[in-house]
Amino acid sequence: MFWFQYSFIRVMCQYFNDNENTVAARGKIVALNHPILTCAAKHYDLGDQIVKTSLNIEGATCIRRVSYEKVGGYNPKIFGHEGQELGYRLTYASKDIIVYIPHAIFRHDLFKGIFAMKNKAKRIVIAESTDRAENEKIKNVIQKELMIEDGRDISRKIIGQVINRLFKILKMYYRINSRTKL
Repeated sequence: MFWFQYSFIRVMCQYFNDNENTVAARGKIVALNHPILTCAAKHYDLGDQIVKTSLNIEGATCIRRVSYEKVGGYNPKIFGHEGQELGYRLTYASKDIIVYIPHAIFRHDLFKGIFAMKNKAKRIVIAESTDRAENEKIKNVIQKELMIEDGRDISRKIIGQVINRLFKILKMYYRINSRTKL
């Protein structure tokens, strides 16, 4: 479930009006209902300063239409990380600026609960197996983009690491399980 305030759109529009060289911007994501599970997403909070970044999220992102159309929009062959891949193409096609705007707040839960985490892990494993060549190429590009600053405090980092490990274990389980059924 996504939820954003009117101020998110207002902040984004004002930033784009004031900064013509910005092709895309993303906001800070804060938990809607599940702050513990949302700690796993270090890329949701990059701190309290406006900084250059990559598009490493989809929902809290605004892109200039002309730039979006110039690069052909989202790649329909991708499930998961489509925002990073689009951001990569935007960055290298135009050499213009993509920024993180911390006062553009977007409320979203990474997972709604442990069962949602399990289902997301299963969906990602299925999607990864559908077009392995395309996903591997994109994954290599995205790994570089994910080396980002982390704006979380130490307790949220630790909780996030535990949740991320659990999520990796779930994905590994579904990968192994899907191979035995073939």
